[in-house]
Amino acid sequence: MAEAPSPSPKLCSICGLDCSNKQRTKDAQGKYICAECIAHAKQARAVQQAPKAAPAAPPKTVASTEADNAFLLDIPGPGAKKSDASTKPCPSCFKPMGENTLVCMNCGFNTKTGEQLKVRVIKAKEAPAVNADRRKGYSFIADIPDWAWVLGTAAITLVPLVIGFFMASPAIVLLGGLAYSLVSIVHWVLTLIAAARADVAWKFILVPFYQLYFIFSECENEVYKKLWILIFLTPPLFYCLFLLDANAGEALVKAMENP
Repeated sequence: MAEAPSPSPKLCSICGLDCSNKQRTKDAQGKYICAECIAHAKQARAVQQAPKAAPAAPPKTVASTEADNAFLLDIPGPGAKKSDASTKPCPSCFKPMGENTLVCMNCGFNTKTGEQLKVRVIKAKEAPAVNADRRKGYSFIADIPDWAWVLGTAAITLVPLVIGFFMASPAIVLLGGLAYSLVSIVHWVLTLIAAARADVAWKFILVPFYQLYFIFSECENEVYKKLWILIFLTPPLFYCLFLLDANAGEALVKAMENP
């Protein structure tokens, strides 16, 4: 004689557990809902209707029939991820929160006072990935190392000044001075762009001595700092040439006076 087929389990449409041996109810669509899910839904509904009152304690028993199950539609279904044993669902948004947590970090609902706080999520700025072998140079040619920028700028500005000084050539000195002025202007504009990206452009332009503070304290570009040091040191270094070789300095001055 064949065995009688075992009855199919009665699964709760909310939590997905078998409620064959538990108190349950059936909605208009013929789906089963266990007593525990109904109790949790009633608790959430009570908190939402009376925000200043403490959440109502879940009832111990629930009748086997329930007329209105519409408030259960906001409860996650069987496919939702179940929270850990140390967490509980938020009565307002049903997101998992700590068992002893008073304020939901997702929606700001306070389970003690029943009030919902305004929550503003601020995402941390992602730090730009910088390779250890490729430090930040100018943004449009990031592969060039820092020392190459410094040597290149020195070759354009300082080297013509030194050569023109010892050759007593006003033209070469003038060429080096023009290159120095051009490099200084371009570098100032690039630093101003960096200050604008940091939302301090107005301070960079209007506040006295803020440029030096921004360059050496707040600016993250190491190339800018090193090039500014070179720009600041170029005039004193050129003046030192007159102290080191007075004869060459006098010859240069005479050549400038009598072109």
